[in-house]
Amino acid sequence: MRIEELFQKDNEKVFVVGEIAGAHDGKMDRMKKLIQIAADAKVDAVKFQLFRADQLVTRDHPKHPGFTEKEYSHEEWKEITDFAKSIGLTVFADVFDKESLDIAKDCGIQAFKLHSTIISDVILVRNIAETQKPIMLAVGGSTYDEIQGALKIFKEVGNDVVLIAGYQNFPTKLEDSNLNIIPYLQSEFNLPVGYADHCDAHTDMALHLPLMAVAKGARLIEKHFTINRSLKQTDYFSSLNPDELQKLVCLLKESEKTFGKSSLETFSDEEEEYRNKMKKFIVAARDINKGATLSLGMLAFKRTTKTGIFPKEYSKLVDKVVNRDLKRDEIVMFEDLS
Repeated sequence: MRIEELFQKDNEKVFVVGEIAGAHDGKMDRMKKLIQIAADAKVDAVKFQLFRADQLVTRDHPKHPGFTEKEYSHEEWKEITDFAKSIGLTVFADVFDKESLDIAKDCGIQAFKLHSTIISDVILVRNIAETQKPIMLAVGGSTYDEIQGALKIFKEVGNDVVLIAGYQNFPTKLEDSNLNIIPYLQSEFNLPVGYADHCDAHTDMALHLPLMAVAKGARLIEKHFTINRSLKQTDYFSSLNPDELQKLVCLLKESEKTFGKSSLETFSDEEEEYRNKMKKFIVAARDINKGATLSLGMLAFKRTTKTGIFPKEYSKLVDKVVNRDLKRDEIVMFEDLS
């Protein structure tokens, strides 16, 4: 699925983003292996997180050493993104500072996600908006005013925006999943909505919850993945193993077939066939001779092998004269009446 389709009003497909985040642990070979896993799983896009540790957290922050270890140089990011594109992947990125944004622009990132970390960093938000790329706006843990403030900037610039519900809490508890926020966001902001699932990857809900989000209206699913969750490396809490990622993507794409139409005006061929088999039609309750005047007692309502007149129209037949002999259980049609 192309990113442009996500913003089409009649779109009912699901866009799947494989989130690498920090699962690479700063190792190039591991990063490329993760990218290949994403491609093999047939995700619609792979997403990276670009940052400079010194610009993301203070030096006394407990995560500063880990962020520093996971940094890549400009040249390395170019190698990474070129590799991802070479195997057919669309490339998204979180950026957390101006330097990382400049690197992402040079690498040809195709869409940006605004992490809730930077939603109120209006200078960086505007800088990202001015790339004129599609935007995934994470709203987990953000106030209405913070969301509106970012959307005002995107509206001024003219970016396509999809709101992303969900947040990471290592892992996020099921009771904090709040899937009801999806239709609320759609209604309140009139924008497509996605869901970033961070539930415990060891549970069956790691596959079920994204499908439930889609049923609630999510048109984008973001999911962390890793090479081997049992190694308990970065972000393993909510990360799928390669085979699980493949299964989830398959399930999400299959789920598209279930959406169908949002109207009762038309039926599929199969639904029309079901309708004709299962609905009752008006038939003769007994043999009726030509010239007889129909009464309600002479009519019955049954399933038949042919389509005819629905029971709700019985009053149009009562007191009419039949113009041919009718056998018991034969459907009664308007052309049989004088």
